[in-house]
Amino acid sequence: MRSMNPLTAVEIDNELAMRGKEIEAVTATLLELDKHPGLVLMRGFPPTGTTEQRWRPIEQALDLMWQDFGRVQEILDTARAIRGRRHRPTDADRAEITRLLRDRPHEVSRTPIPLAQRTLTGPGEQVLFVGIADTLDRMRTTFPEIAEFLDAVDAINSRVLTALTPVQTRLDQFGGVTAELRAIADGVTELLGRSATDPLALTPDRIDSRAADLARRLDREAKGLSELRELSADWPAAIAQTRTGLDAIAAAVAQAARAREQAEGKILTAPLPVPPDETGPLRAELEALAAGPSGGPAALSLLELRRRIAAALARAQRAVDLAQGLLDRRTELRGRLAAYQVKAARLGVSEHQDVLSANRIAAGLLERRPCDLAAVTRAITDYQQVIAAVSGRPG
Repeated sequence: MRSMNPLTAVEIDNELAMRGKEIEAVTATLLELDKHPGLVLMRGFPPTGTTEQRWRPIEQALDLMWQDFGRVQEILDTARAIRGRRHRPTDADRAEITRLLRDRPHEVSRTPIPLAQRTLTGPGEQVLFVGIADTLDRMRTTFPEIAEFLDAVDAINSRVLTALTPVQTRLDQFGGVTAELRAIADGVTELLGRSATDPLALTPDRIDSRAADLARRLDREAKGLSELRELSADWPAAIAQTRTGLDAIAAAVAQAARAREQAEGKILTAPLPVPPDETGPLRAELEALAAGPSGGPAALSLLELRRRIAAALARAQRAVDLAQGLLDRRTELRGRLAAYQVKAARLGVSEHQDVLSANRIAAGLLERRPCDLAAVTRAITDYQQVIAAVSGRPG
């Protein structure tokens, strides 16, 4: 221990008051920290994975902070007790209080020194002492790291709760009446469990994405349940509407066949897909349902059938769109060529040899059967560039 000049009675009283205020502030902060939602979560749900790895040193630092707090209180209480013995402290009292307040009076640990590292007359163990100042400094350094970790845990957990609360509320209203609703509930439980035990493995984007997916699935299922109620409420109308859907498939398949025939005849393309006419087996299922009892299982079967009909219609419509898109592209190119022909005439260069040549090439390619759309596109671009070069008017 190093020697130092004893403090005066006034200096002792001022330092005791100052340290007392510091301890009051530390006490309030530590009590607030003890109720931190992130810490409550760590204590309530043993952490795993990434969170566990980051929690271990934080937990040790937190334990050390409370130990340091106890040491500082003990030193300060001892100093106050000595000061409270008499109105005028003796020289010995002042020396002891000064040592307690300014030195390192508190023994923390004793570590044996290996024999090979000792001197012949040296100590057999190393004793660590701490004081108020260095202990408070260590606490000040450690506290932000602990608070940052707990804030991060709470932020992720709160984000999960906020994102899932609307989904859970709607699930509670529906109950687990369907397998999909039960699966959605399992997804909510899994994400909540993950946020409780390993929140730091989750990212905001991942949380939002998973919550949005669960909400979309719930929306689809809620829509299905609403449709189910509507089907059960007016069975004849539901059967009639479903027949209309089947008729739409047949019409789309026929339209796809016409568009495919035109496209393959006019445009150079790989064989276009031929959508199968799925109306036969689907119609047979529909007529079987129409002949049987309504409601209950029949309504569920009809709902599933309507979904399959919608999927079949979408497949047929994609085939229509693909073939029609090729035809529309050819029409668009024809319009672009006509527009550039008008522009060439307006600029007075339509009879120029280079312009005439480029025009003939583009027009000839466009009229070919089948028409190579990529070659036509390049030819029209060349025609545009020749017009610009000859006229001196770019664009």
